[in-house]
Amino acid sequence: MKAPEIKTILDYKKLFESLPALFLILKPDSPHFTILDASNLYLAATMTKRNEIVNKGLFEVFPDNPNDLTATGEHNLKRSLQNVIEKKQQDIMPVQKYDIPLPAEKGNGFEERYWNPKNTPVLNDKNEIIYIVHKVEDVTASIFLEKKGIEENRISEEKSQFIRSNEERINLILQALLKYTTMDFSDRLSITDKGDELDAIAVGLNSVIDELENQMSLLKSTNSELEHTNKELDSFSYSVSHDLRAPLRAIGGYSQVLLEDYGTKLDDEGKHTVNVIIKNTFKMGALIDDLLTFSRVGKQNLTKVLLDMDNKVNTICRELSEQNKNGQLKINVKPLGSVEGDSSMVKLVIHNLISNAIKYSSRKEKAIIEIGSYNENNMKVFYVKDNGAGFDMKYYNKLFGVFQRLHSSNEFEGIGVGLALVHRIIKKHQGDVWAEAVLDKGATFYFSLPLTKDKN
Repeated sequence: MKAPEIKTILDYKKLFESLPALFLILKPDSPHFTILDASNLYLAATMTKRNEIVNKGLFEVFPDNPNDLTATGEHNLKRSLQNVIEKKQQDIMPVQKYDIPLPAEKGNGFEERYWNPKNTPVLNDKNEIIYIVHKVEDVTASIFLEKKGIEENRISEEKSQFIRSNEERINLILQALLKYTTMDFSDRLSITDKGDELDAIAVGLNSVIDELENQMSLLKSTNSELEHTNKELDSFSYSVSHDLRAPLRAIGGYSQVLLEDYGTKLDDEGKHTVNVIIKNTFKMGALIDDLLTFSRVGKQNLTKVLLDMDNKVNTICRELSEQNKNGQLKINVKPLGSVEGDSSMVKLVIHNLISNAIKYSSRKEKAIIEIGSYNENNMKVFYVKDNGAGFDMKYYNKLFGVFQRLHSSNEFEGIGVGLALVHRIIKKHQGDVWAEAVLDKGATFYFSLPLTKDKN
């Protein structure tokens, strides 16, 4: 006797609301673009409530920040949505600065935010637009981190420029002073124009002192701005860590309950959908962890010790090769010696580079990874070489940026924070990091650290 067919009725509204992404469903009623629904994560990210925004116009809920005279978020989003209506095609926008209004309990006003928006039409059988799906990624954290890095580089360059521009003048003044102070007393008295020479020296010294005071004042102001930016980053990191984890745990937990309690009532497609949700909650959790690690590394003080790189690398290789049991993997570690560095940070660098090499060579029948080192210009250079997927060098400038990936997530899993973290750690150690690659033939990643006194 044939078993009775079980019909599964999916609650698509609940499914949509629980999606692990930031979505709005909009009505194509330009210029209002009425909000019909929002995912829970969108509500959490924008600090809004469903009953307060549904059935209201998009720009009524999210107007431009009136205190920002350069704001263009509303204008750009309207134009993108209008393009969707006219062309009936998806419109992907560049990153937008679009501040969001704060709720009363957070003091009103606006909070600076950056978004990566994508607007997609939903068509009926008559090729008419019935909805517009507005999907965004909140990239505020990465923009703040990028701004902080640019500001730190600017301050460093200003200091170097000031030293370079005044070095010659200071040397000339010091030489003149040295010449005068080493003259015999009778020689000083016999030269009638020495008074003018001393006046010139005094004027030069006063000029340098004035410039030094101006630069110190400028540096104090800039440092104050950096402290304010750091506090904002700390606040944002706290928000990411706590406010986003709660809905993420709820999504993952309820999805798991759905599978366990109602798995027999779901068809294969339903089970697959729930598993995708669970997988993406884990992925988002990992992204949050990586972002917080990236943020902490920037503020964490270095505790330098002498590191046995042979022992450290071999330990990490054993751990990673045990996890990678698919296919043949050969890791050749050459003598590495010792170097000074922060143990936990350098371990992160090595782990990221070796795990990347394993991941991107995993599709080779015989994956070969070589790890070695050499000395150059008072630096110890380490390298991790693989024969894997490689990358096109014309995209090299994206390699060490946050959320930048040169391979799609369908090819190789990843978030796009690992190499940015490597770059930040090595720069913090006064070293450098770079790479060479050929597409489909492998890549070599290098990082350098200052040599220890014994130059091993």
